Amino acid sequence: MLQTQTVYPETLGVLKQLMQDPLLKEFYLVGGTALALQIGHRISVDIDLFTNNPFDSIILSAELKEKYNFKENLNRGYFLQGEIKDIKVDILKYPYKPIKDLVELEEIRMVVLPDIATMKMAAITNRGRKRDFIDLYFLLKLYSLKQIIEWYQQKYDAEIFMLLQSLVYFEDANYDIDLNMIVQTNWEEVKKVIKAEVQKYLSSME
Repeated sequence: MLQTQTVYPETLGVLKQLMQDPLLKEFYLVGGTALALQIGHRISVDIDLFTNNPFDSIILSAELKEKYNFKENLNRGYFLQGEIKDIKVDILKYPYKPIKDLVELEEIRMVVLPDIATMKMAAITNRGRKRDFIDLYFLLKLYSLKQIIEWYQQKYDAEIFMLLQSLVYFEDANYDIDLNMIVQTNWEEVKKVIKAEVQKYLSSME
């Protein structure tokens, strides 16, 4: 069952329209909104749609403008960003396929939690935002860091040295605005738990 309390009704309405549109049949929901709809931990406001197949961003942008009054902000061919009813929508060709089958809940196609966990790891490696660490904190209630790292390596075939460093670097995230949480969360506790999980992982590797 979708945790629909995590998105505003208008956002959910736009998302369901997009999911049912044949134009976007190969796209699936990722990111914080996909996670929030599955575990119900926080409010999420953006729509991130990924595909593993090429698409014509010029044609897609024009079609979305005609159907939904899509306001294009950025078009890089593989990445299309804009707004529908003031809701930010990112559309991206993503080179890494999901490691688990997609799930469809109430007509919304999305990646499942293991894939969201790997993508949160990738985001933290690039420049972790507070939302990425908080999302990881909740995922660590469901899976061990060791398991998440195994999924991360399976998906990205990446070294983990930089990842482990990034997991305990919170300086940038400290200055991010607080999230609109449904399950109340303490930022200091989030950092403490993640640091402890990293230390536990490192100890297991000795």
